[in-house]
Amino acid sequence: MSMQTPQTPDPDDELQHLAPLMPLLFEGFEIATERACQFFEAESKPVNGALFAPLVRYHVREFLQDKGQVVDDFDREEMFNNGLCVTFGTRRIRMWKADDDTLPPPGSSLVKQSFLSQQLSWSLLDGQSPRLITLNLVILWNVDGQYRLSTLYLVCPKWAPHEGLAAEAYWARAIPHPATSIDAVQRAPSETKSKDLPIEIYEAEVADIEEAQ
Repeated sequence: MSMQTPQTPDPDDELQHLAPLMPLLFEGFEIATERACQFFEAESKPVNGALFAPLVRYHVREFLQDKGQVVDDFDREEMFNNGLCVTFGTRRIRMWKADDDTLPPPGSSLVKQSFLSQQLSWSLLDGQSPRLITLNLVILWNVDGQYRLSTLYLVCPKWAPHEGLAAEAYWARAIPHPATSIDAVQRAPSETKSKDLPIEIYEAEVADIEEAQ
């Protein structure tokens, strides 16, 4: 089943809704970028950009696997080639490397084109009732000149043309780092009492077998 999102979501509402997830993602990407850099440092070689991004994706996936019981209602999807995609409630979130807050073009991938055009789907987990995803979102991760994590952006995609040369967004917002967020400090006591629901891993649908960004 697919449908168009009925109205433009409010960025502040989405940031608030996803707030419990953000400390986990910031920590994961900070650790992952550091470990990717250490790989090249151990080889006494400059960072190879083509290899750096897959290394980061790998370490983020491993981190999410290890921290699978930290956030309630959080499920990690299996993606081809260490792609990064999670569901949080009724939001499906893909994570891609970028230089700023601009969505990368989807290229010839029909899956990415559909995702960026807000074609929605169902979340199907073994042992659970099907759940309709009501919004597709993207988190873009940026690095600084030393290849350490600099910024995470939350982006609400709007449309991607079939030729795959561009992608439009309703909005893009820099995600506040949890260490500088007063709200994060205020939430901390309640988060330590979370139900620690386990992450369940998806088997990727055939349509999702694509080369990850």
